Amino acid sequence: MVRDVHVTSRLLSHSHLVNRVVEQAADGPVVRSAAILLARLFRRDAPDKYALEELLFHWMLECERWADQSRYPVRPKKKLLESVRRRVLGKLQNPVPTAELAAESGMSRSNFAHFFQKTTGHTPAAFVRELRLEEAARQLRSSRLSIKEIAARTGFASSNQFCKSFRRNFFMSPGNFRRLHQG
Repeated sequence: MVRDVHVTSRLLSHSHLVNRVVEQAADGPVVRSAAILLARLFRRDAPDKYALEELLFHWMLECERWADQSRYPVRPKKKLLESVRRRVLGKLQNPVPTAELAAESGMSRSNFAHFFQKTTGHTPAAFVRELRLEEAARQLRSSRLSIKEIAARTGFASSNQFCKSFRRNFFMSPGNFRRLHQG
């Protein structure tokens, strides 16, 4: 039984796995980290309390990694993200509405949004915004274009909107980001 409050609360946050028995490969990372933890617990010499917590934390992270991979399978997720990435980066100056992405997938906008979030853990709009901001950051590092030009090239309605989104994502203004990465 795991009684550590932090560990149990994190493990219970994966509601799709609560009260389920799951099969694990004997040589998989979850079982390996559990075996190391148990071996250390039952050694005759008194183990260091912090070393045990570190092993427990490592086991918990392996459990969470497995839970995320079981909820968001890599292959469909990767295929969907690559498809959307290609579409967005191909038309970067013109924002791609979720309805267009949905139509290309043969789904309604609502179904596509639910499918995208279930598969990737992100909303389509958040993923598209992240792509546009990553491209803007790349342009800030590698070009001398003005912030207004970069905002337009990456599909933002205005430089003001771009600056607000950029600051929210990178915790600094585009100008400071450029100075930090070019300087």
